[in-house]
Amino acid sequence: MKCPRLKRSSTGLPTLNHVLGGGLVKGSTFLLAGRPAAGKTTLTLQMLNGLGWRGLYATGEETREQVTATARRIGAMSNRIYVLAEKRLGAILESARSVRAQALAIDTIQMLTCEHVDGRPGRPAQLRECMKRLVDYARTTDTTLWLVGHLTNRGDIAGPRTIVHEVDVMLKLDQEGGDERILSCPGKNRFGPTNVVGRLKLTTEGFVEEAA
Repeated sequence: MKCPRLKRSSTGLPTLNHVLGGGLVKGSTFLLAGRPAAGKTTLTLQMLNGLGWRGLYATGEETREQVTATARRIGAMSNRIYVLAEKRLGAILESARSVRAQALAIDTIQMLTCEHVDGRPGRPAQLRECMKRLVDYARTTDTTLWLVGHLTNRGDIAGPRTIVHEVDVMLKLDQEGGDERILSCPGKNRFGPTNVVGRLKLTTEGFVEEAA
């Protein structure tokens, strides 16, 4: 019996679509990991704008004004995208319901807190509970979930393996000297191959396609 063809949505970035296997699958969970200054915020904003859906961008590391300024600079300002500076997961999910977000971006997963769980943000207990609640929310509301994560000095995702286990697709954004970036899908993609690599260039106006 043939498997049903997945319905994918374009992110507006051909390289990102290519690495994903053709685009985003609605209601699924994606993780974008990279080191500081790799361009994770920029790529996330461009992705949200390219989708054309109602989106909520929740930032725990920057102010609302900083994220809005980045969106304006790269041409990703839209009345469909809401920006929220918040670390409390309960408040983020409440806002997502309020604006009827079809896509929810969290920057970063390591900064989230579940109010009823002891411990600082980024601790294993916090991360496990936040991941469980986020994935449950995405599945029950058919919301596309896009998580931004940190990498350790060894190049691994910061936090317990629960994070990678729960997501459908893991993406990695690496810097390759200057403005060159390598986007890859290392080891996990439930909707496509994992051996696809894309090249991007980070400019003041955002990411642009880079010839292979």
